[in-house]
Amino acid sequence: MFDVIDEEPQTEKEPRFSLNQQVEVNTPKKQSTDIEDYYYLSEYAGKKGVIVKVNSGEKTSYTVDFGNKEGLFYGDDLKGSFE
Repeated sequence: MFDVIDEEPQTEKEPRFSLNQQVEVNTPKKQSTDIEDYYYLSEYAGKKGVIVKVNSGEKTSYTVDFGNKEGLFYGDDLKGSFE
């Protein structure tokens, strides 16, 4: 009846951000964000930091240093460079 197609998980071909790039954490949208993610992201929303590590895997993530604390984020959680 239906064909089942095994697809590999989507991965980013190129990281969105690079090491030492300045980024800002996006404000999470409560309706479209898992509740645990929402509260984690809310703690960092609007804060600016520097990418100190690019973590490869099924989905690229980024370790961001905010001076007194580090956080771990996906590319969708961040905005690019700022002045």
